[in-house]
Order: sequence, then structure tokens, then C-alpha cells
Amino acid sequence: MKLKLLLIFTIFFHSLIFSQDEKEINYIIKHAGLAIQEMNLYKIPASIKLAQGIIETGGGQSRLAEKANNHFGIKCKAEWKGESIYHDDDALGECFRKYQSVEASYRDHSKFLAERPYYKSLFTLPILDYKAWSVGLKTSGYATNPNYSQMLITKIKTYKLYEFDLPLNTSLEDKHAELYPQYSNSLVAKIEDKNQPIVMPQDDFQKTTPTNNKLDPNKRILNHENGLKYVILQKRETITKVGTTFQIPEKDLLYYNDLIFPSLAKEEQFIFLEKKKNTGFNSTYTVQKGDTMYGISQKLGMDIYYLYHFNSMKHTQEPVENQVLALKFIKN
Repeated sequence: MKLKLLLIFTIFFHSLIFSQDEKEINYIIKHAGLAIQEMNLYKIPASIKLAQGIIETGGGQSRLAEKANNHFGIKCKAEWKGESIYHDDDALGECFRKYQSVEASYRDHSKFLAERPYYKSLFTLPILDYKAWSVGLKTSGYATNPNYSQMLITKIKTYKLYEFDLPLNTSLEDKHAELYPQYSNSLVAKIEDKNQPIVMPQDDFQKTTPTNNKLDPNKRILNHENGLKYVILQKRETITKVGTTFQIPEKDLLYYNDLIFPSLAKEEQFIFLEKKKNTGFNSTYTVQKGDTMYGISQKLGMDIYYLYHFNSMKHTQEPVENQVLALKFIKN
């Protein structure tokens, strides 16, 4: 009898573990592309984004995530002008930010780290050193849990999230299949309905061969905050090939991206599929270490001519770290 009870308990315990794994892998599958997009914009490792999201939301199941699209536990702070939600955390009834979408939460998290002086040292760390980033976040005061850095490192190792910090040489779907072959590609669809329990067929836990289906080119298209469509130049891909894929003349792509020759486009660079805007989404931008005027113009989706013009700079000049650039015409 005792052996039978022990067996039942063991099966029940393992079912709970699988259930949590399913939730967390589902979170990764749903949000890895968004984390990579933010990494390319703000140089925050995608592995860190995903690990924080998993921890802060319990695999996407927290009240803040479900009711407020808040995936990083960011509190209101004095400067917050948007909607809010009250939630018990370090104290009762604390004010947390509420977002219209998950994408808005991911973007606000990027800005939260990039624009605050106490996180400045993080951006001097190598983007592939997730351990240093994990320790740095805790040291900088992101979380009060004394084990926060180790929690991040454990999640990153468990799910091999560091793979998302590297340039993709395959489609994102194939990368998911490579990293998590024991889970069906239909996992996301199965748990979309929150009223349905996750019940995975036993076969879904068996190893399968990753699919070789090519990613639909249109699924590569990303939406920039400045209201533009763009793609990220992949390994061994040329701007000429991008033009062929999306049926846009090469000369137009060069014009849209302020390039003279196709060979000047670099791997992982944003390639805009339409003309960049004459102004930025925000009014100003603070120059970060390693920024160039061209890199900033691509990051912000802004025509480089106007970036120089609004700041009264010559086209041979480069900005200096911490310089504040105007992104719109400012009347005196």
C-alpha cells in the first residue's frame, strides 16, 4: 500500500513539473521573437529578457501579466503617466504599470533599463555574458530577492536561452524545434484558451526531428515604434536578396536605409522596407557607448539627413557618449 501511494505521489509530482515546464516553454515560444527584436534595438540579451519574463510572470500566468500585460514587474514610479493596477508585492497595494499590449511591456522594460543611470554599467557588459548581466541586474537593485541572479542563470541554462543571443541561422520555428524537440509546435495554440487545462499527448514528449519548413517571409516583417516595417538582415543574406524576397527594387531599399552600396549593409542590421521618417518617435535620444549617427538613425527609424540637420552637425561628425540628440525640430 505504501509503495502504491509513493508511486501515485511520484507520478503526480512529475505531472506538476511537466505542467510548469510546458507553461515556461510556451512562454519562450510566444515571446522569443519579441525578445530578439528588443535585443537588436537596445542591446539587452534576449536570454535575460526571457528569463526575467518567465520569473516575473510565473510562465505568463501571473495576475500582473494577465490583467495588465506587465511582464517585468515594473512599478509605476513618479514619471509614469499611463494606466495602473494595484498589486501586493513588497508592500500591500503597490502601484504597477498597466500596458495595452505585451509588446508595450517589453519596450518599456528596455527603456527602463537603458534610460536609468543605475543600470548604465550593464551596457558595458558583453551581450553574450548572461551571467554578468544576471549579477548586474541584482547588484543594480532590480529585484529584492537575494537569489534573483541565480534564478535568472538557472532559467537561462535550463531552457538554453543563451541560444537566442546568437544570430539565427534558421527560422525561429526551427530554432524552437531544435531546442525543445520534445514539445509539439502546437503547444502555443493548445494553451491559448486559458479555460482549458494543458493536456499534452504522451507522444509530444518523445523526441522528434526538427522540421525543415521555410519561414513565411512575411512573418519576418517587424513593426518599428516609429511606424515602419522592417526586417533584420540574417547571416549570409544581402540587401539584394531582401529586395528579391519582398519584391522591392534594390535601389529603393538602399534609399530607404541611407546606403550607397549593397555591401555596406551588415548582418543583424535593420533593413527598412519603406522610407524612414524625418523625425524620431521621441523628441530626444541619449547617445550610448559605441553609437554612430548611422546606427542611431537605423535604431530609431529616422532619416540620417534630418538627424544631422536637427543637431547642427556636419555629416562627417559622430556623436559622443551621453550626448543628447534632438529627433525633432525644436522651436526657440
